[in-house]
Amino acid sequence: MTSIEEILNLRFQYETYVENFEIPKSKTPGLINNIKWFKDNGHVKNRFKKGYKECLMICDLILKEYYKRE
Repeated sequence: MTSIEEILNLRFQYETYVENFEIPKSKTPGLINNIKWFKDNGHVKNRFKKGYKECLMICDLILKEYYKRE
């Protein structure tokens, strides 16, 4: 199980990456619903941008831990 500190660090990394992507400003905070949205819709204008794949991996890690704890 990942510690809360590691999850918060991942969330910070997610927020840092999405600052440079074209997504609605309401979707930039690292909330679970926004992370789910990015995983499903973030590819539309961002799939070729630097950091997209890394950000998607971070989303997967966060969501994996989220669903473990549900």
